[in-house]
Amino acid sequence: MIDRAARESLAEHLRQLASGTITNFEFEEHRSSRTDPAVHEIAECLAWPHYDDSLEHRLDGDYALTDGRRKDFARAVLFLKSDFEYRWPKRSGLVGWGGYFRRVFTFGLSKPKALDGEVRFWPFWSEDDYRAALKRQPYLCGHEKSG
Repeated sequence: MIDRAARESLAEHLRQLASGTITNFEFEEHRSSRTDPAVHEIAECLAWPHYDDSLEHRLDGDYALTDGRRKDFARAVLFLKSDFEYRWPKRSGLVGWGGYFRRVFTFGLSKPKALDGEVRFWPFWSEDDYRAALKRQPYLCGHEKSG
């Protein structure tokens, strides 16, 4: 289920975090949705690993995002602004840690189950979904200035 208000809020907070406009602590004040899995998974699996939650800072200097990570943030914002359902299995919380421990205790022999989604386009399920969203860019809508 898509929680439009929660997606809009997270999209804006992700943009501000990635650009260094807000600190990690200010980002943490954002409340994630319990009804939209995309909001929770993107906040936990994309944003949280990129900052130190014990020290307040911005994503610049030593904490700056790489170009690749900036693209990941931009793709996540595009997803949040779209109407696509989140189709990936849960990776955060105890469910995500379960897979990690399973791989550790089996010395890497236990692999995650095969997915039909295209990982390089996460959180989109496929390149087709991603390309469709790019055609409806939420921030580059072509409005001309008046006056």
